[in-house]
Amino acid sequence: MRLHRKPWSIKHGLLLLLLAGAISSCAMVPLQSPYRVTIPQLQAAPSDYTVSGVKYRAVLKSDWDAVVRELKAACLALNGTPKECQTE
Repeated sequence: MRLHRKPWSIKHGLLLLLLAGAISSCAMVPLQSPYRVTIPQLQAAPSDYTVSGVKYRAVLKSDWDAVVRELKAACLALNGTPKECQTE
C-alpha cells in the first residue's frame, strides 16, 4: 500500500509565510542603548530680558555647554552619526 503525500495546502503556505515574516522582523530590531540622559544641574538661574519687544533668556556659557554636550552624547548613543549629532 502506497501512501501519497498531500500537496501543500494554502494553510501551510500562509503559516510558512507568517513564520518567515516573524523571524525576519525580529532580526531588524536595533538594540536599545543603555545610555540614559542626565539633565545637567544649572549653576545659575537663567535671566530673562526683553529688547525691542523680543524676549531672550540668558544662561551661563558653562551651563549651556553642559546641556549641549549631554544632547550630543544622547544623539550618538541612539546611533546618530557624528554629522547628525553635530560632533564633527
